[in-house]
Amino acid sequence: MTQAARPGGAVASGLVRVTVTSGTRRVDLVLPGAVPVAELLPELARSVGLLDPATVHGGYRVVTADGRKLATDSGLTLQGVEDGGLLTVTAGVDDPPPRVYDDVVEAMTDVVENDLQPWRPATGRRTALLAAGLFLALGAAALL
Repeated sequence: MTQAARPGGAVASGLVRVTVTSGTRRVDLVLPGAVPVAELLPELARSVGLLDPATVHGGYRVVTADGRKLATDSGLTLQGVEDGGLLTVTAGVDDPPPRVYDDVVEAMTDVVENDLQPWRPATGRRTALLAAGLFLALGAAALL
């Protein structure tokens, strides 16, 4: 199913030369481009030393260099993987389980902590200037 890539060798039609990584391991392989990724996953995991009874139950995920997760039901060429591409294989057990919320406050806390950026000093200065200007305008309007 897979064969080691030969440096400087020509790749036959229908085959894709890729570098597969996982952690600190890197392996250069030549893979069939039309075979679904699900059929390639066991060999990819074995080649980078990830095929382990402790992690196999969680499944595996293949991600391209630009962070796009590959679908398991179609081949590499249909998903835009080109010759010389970099694929990263990770175990599914490495993914954190999805959070289940009992309270809206918990969900909002996670959103605020993870997705929003804290105020910078310039933002605080602009807000203080705007508030001072608003109070000055309200005071001037009250005196009229």
